[in-house]
Amino acid sequence: MMRLQLGSDIAYETVTPEELTAFLQQNILKIAQPLAGELQQYSLHARLVTESMKIISVENLTRDRFEMVYQFDGSIFIPCLDLNENFTRQE
Repeated sequence: MMRLQLGSDIAYETVTPEELTAFLQQNILKIAQPLAGELQQYSLHARLVTESMKIISVENLTRDRFEMVYQFDGSIFIPCLDLNENFTRQE
């Protein structure tokens, strides 16, 4: 589980999924790398394409718990192997 704190004046008791989505989109560059995590399972050369990070949906599970689905692209470039691959991952 990712742990990252972002300052906000949003009250978690009353925040809507739409408000939370807007807040996350405004901070997408701050949360992109922590959300993507380690891409080592693809390759030691895998890199996140930061600007590709998208929030697909945010759903309210309980009063103060949300579930988020997001998607991002990554790339693997190894010139000596003539490898230049791109991939998309959704979680």
